[in-house]
Amino acid sequence: MIRIGLINYGMGNLTSISNVLDFYCVHYEFINYTDSEYIKSFDGYILPGVGSFKYAMDIINSSGLKDFILREAYKNKPILGICLGMQLLLDKSSEGGTSRGLSLVEGSVHKFDNSKFIIPHVGWNQVVFTSPHSTLYKGIDNSRDYYFDHSYYVQTHINNIIATTDYIKTFPAIINKNNIFGVQFHPEKSQIHGLEMIKNFISFCNISNA
Repeated sequence: MIRIGLINYGMGNLTSISNVLDFYCVHYEFINYTDSEYIKSFDGYILPGVGSFKYAMDIINSSGLKDFILREAYKNKPILGICLGMQLLLDKSSEGGTSRGLSLVEGSVHKFDNSKFIIPHVGWNQVVFTSPHSTLYKGIDNSRDYYFDHSYYVQTHINNIIATTDYIKTFPAIINKNNIFGVQFHPEKSQIHGLEMIKNFISFCNISNA
């Protein structure tokens, strides 16, 4: 039976994600930042998030979650970061002054800067797949719309970018390095195609731990 760890650092949309996992009848457990220790290991992890990069990393660092996440990542356990969770996977962010991230994917996080566009970037926007084969969007039609809500975007090596979106500039919508995945949009709020991505990630967790 596949087991997913849903990482709770106090700033994620956990209800929406857990509803999707319930829909797919997937066994999951919350890994809470208030736990005194992190002993259990899971087949894969989801790192959601809404809010400030610096505040999130302060909690992750002080709670011991960072050591746990890195330990599991180095075991090649699949990890999916969503929105802020994706940004936390990178080296650093300029939000609230420079803050260090998890450094599971090289790169940095920057604020959109353009007076002609509304910031944050909120609503439906097209995502274009740029890699011919990706576990995350297997069987999903290209150039569909997904739901975004963010003021910051990531910059990373082109080899890590497997989908892009245009708003003010072209920016990474999906990144992937080995067993680490990140989506800037909210798949749990993106109707059938977003739900299919989460389902694909779950299937990947199952294959990786077979």
